Amino acid sequence: YTSLNETTGIIKRLPLWRVQWTELPGRSNVLNVHDPIYTNMFESILSRPKPWYFGHLYLPGGSKSLRSEEYEFELKNWRDDSKLVEDKDPKSRTAVIGTLMRISDVRRLQDGRLCLLVVGIERFVVQNAIQNLPYSIADVQILPDFDQLFQTVQGETAKTSQAQAIQESLNYLSYEFAEISLPVSKTKKYMTQTEVYGSWLVDLLPFAAYEFVESSLPPKH
Repeated sequence: YTSLNETTGIIKRLPLWRVQWTELPGRSNVLNVHDPIYTNMFESILSRPKPWYFGHLYLPGGSKSLRSEEYEFELKNWRDDSKLVEDKDPKSRTAVIGTLMRISDVRRLQDGRLCLLVVGIERFVVQNAIQNLPYSIADVQILPDFDQLFQTVQGETAKTSQAQAIQESLNYLSYEFAEISLPVSKTKKYMTQTEVYGSWLVDLLPFAAYEFVESSLPPKH
């Protein structure tokens, strides 16, 4: 069960979505989840109370590499990664810094796929790798932004504690990231193919708008 310590910024047992592209905090996206490994992971997340969090971590080849037994695709923590740098073994390195994502809305399709509206909210680093298969789970540490760690007061720059910076960052989440919904009906149990490819939702795929501004959204058909 995923748990967030708001004092230390450590998230225990965070499920990881390891795919072949990167995400950044502040970025919204619409995910078409079709791989059974990840539909299982997300259904597990959605079965629990909100907020729904998961980690986005870059992995060359995506879910195909996840099934590989090669060491280069195995989930590592930042200490393992540092050792590989020291040993000059770059080919065995994997990403250990990722983006904490929050699920804002979800629709299910009849074929078992999930359509998720997600937003990146914080950066994190992998502290401990808990599980590799069927999907990755890790304990992670939230990484506050530089301007949260170093604040200028009366012309002088002062370093705040990491715990204080994390707490400040988490306090602003509800103001910085609005709860937005997918532009399809919520009344039906399943979303149809027509609603995906016959509506302006298709204009959001694969990437959604950076922020919720009416003028930035495509017109409804």
